[in-house]
Amino acid sequence: MKYQALKGLRTKTKVLGVFNTLNEAHQAIRDAGGVFKCFSYIGGFPAYIDDKNYTYNIQGQADIGFVCSIPTDELSKFNFV
Repeated sequence: MKYQALKGLRTKTKVLGVFNTLNEAHQAIRDAGGVFKCFSYIGGFPAYIDDKNYTYNIQGQADIGFVCSIPTDELSKFNFV
């Protein structure tokens, strides 16, 4: 599975990048100014926010190109702080 880091803009979502590991996606959002806030209600995706109130999240990307949830066991082992 690949991981896509997304930034929510006012009218659309921008893909910051597609990464091979959860840690790489997490670091890309941190580099953009995002701070981990919670897991989203729908999908359980890691959700971030920055000082300008832009939102970010990490979603799993299956090999055939659609979005999927990140496995719960992987999320429970990862330190988002």
